[in-house]
Amino acid sequence: MGIDIKSIIISSAMELFAENGYHNTKIKSIARNSNIADGLVYNYFNSKEELFNTIIRDSINNIIETHDPFDMEIQTASSGKICSNVLKTLYDHSNFWILTFEVLFNPETLKDSYNMIKAKIDVPFLRSLTNYLKNTEIVDYEERSNLLFVAIYGMYYSYLFKEKERNKETYMRYIKHIHEIFLRN
Repeated sequence: MGIDIKSIIISSAMELFAENGYHNTKIKSIARNSNIADGLVYNYFNSKEELFNTIIRDSINNIIETHDPFDMEIQTASSGKICSNVLKTLYDHSNFWILTFEVLFNPETLKDSYNMIKAKIDVPFLRSLTNYLKNTEIVDYEERSNLLFVAIYGMYYSYLFKEKERNKETYMRYIKHIHEIFLRN
């Protein structure tokens, strides 16, 4: 079986995009990190943007397949299951979430990726949170689900960009506290 050059390029690019950002990562760097000739990247991707969008799309599909963070059973799930799903998705896909923040801070530049994240991650997850809180009989469940969603994104941001504080126990406590705050009537 031959080497899957496309997968090597994708893996290398994800690592470099997460480390350096979209704008500071050059195709030449991706090729070198992949141990291939510079022009070979263009045999697989027409542009850096297409490569980036492929990474976002593939990562979203992988998250949905492996973790099902928008599990339709969320309405009946325990708060512990929700917390562990949220954290497992963060831990297992840290580079994807770093790229997600890159997209959120550059929505005009990375419009296709922004739209994918919004349609396949943000909207379904917010809908699941809203349904979950609605079933808890909390009166202002829509407002709280929006605030909970923002708090989770804030916790993700803190985990990803504060190296000194990257330990699972701390973030498990954070998310449990966030969840408790939003479930109080």
